[in-house]
Amino acid sequence: MYISNRFDLGEEVYFIDNENKPVKAKVETIIMQVTNNAPFPSPHIVYILALPGEGKAPFEEEDLYRSEWELRDAWMKNLITFV
Repeated sequence: MYISNRFDLGEEVYFIDNENKPVKAKVETIIMQVTNNAPFPSPHIVYILALPGEGKAPFEEEDLYRSEWELRDAWMKNLITFV
């Protein structure tokens, strides 16, 4: 089975932290787990990021973005949808 992931080891990614601020961090570890849900296996990918000054933290793939502009675009769309 082949599992594709969006980000590679050492790649810089962007996300929103607990204080709703944009943060940049590097991917340090990728954990892939496959569960056997009938009729198709279901992959689950978690990225462990090396956070600046805070250590490490796990993030789901859908919470990470390739660039600051991609992050802003997604965040603004959510804000506009909410309003």
